[in-house]
Amino acid sequence: HNNNNNNNMVVVVDVGAMQTTLTLVSPSNEKRVHEYNSLEVQTHVTLPGFGGEALVKCLVETALQQQQHSNDDGGGSLDPAVVLKDSMAKQRLYNAARLSLPEFATSTRIPMNVPFLSMNVQTRQPINLDVSISRNVWEQRVQEYIQQQLQQQDSSFSSAVPPPTDVSSCFLSMFMKLLEQASSQQNVYPTS
Repeated sequence: HNNNNNNNMVVVVDVGAMQTTLTLVSPSNEKRVHEYNSLEVQTHVTLPGFGGEALVKCLVETALQQQQHSNDDGGGSLDPAVVLKDSMAKQRLYNAARLSLPEFATSTRIPMNVPFLSMNVQTRQPINLDVSISRNVWEQRVQEYIQQQLQQQDSSFSSAVPPPTDVSSCFLSMFMKLLEQASSQQNVYPTS
């Protein structure tokens, strides 16, 4: 049994709705290592704007874009900007996306159907959202979103590695930043 707490540190990854946080924790008392309330936070790194809701937002944007393209072929006119200003339509759209998103775990294409999402003001006819979304198209939109978010963040990433370009390099850079902070705060990982 080693009494050095530095050997028992754990990184906790928390992907929340609107942010992702990496936290370095260690046991506060060796006898209670398996109890959650005995962990002490050593340091953390947070990346705002990068959480589970980002995936839902990307699915909503992809669905609206695909519906708009199908409308260009003669369907009812659906203006994404108008739909997103309508709080009830926006809520129904986001709920449908949250329900559809887990289907990507087992399918390469998912349907998204929201009847009576909006109304065509000229014809006074309902506009239904009815699209089939490819996982590849959605993943491309997620990658674009990640690129946009990464350009806005500096403090969450390490300067010791190249700037992140995707999810994997994002987590690597955040992890490196976490270790740098821990080292500077407590000399957790001495260099000699």
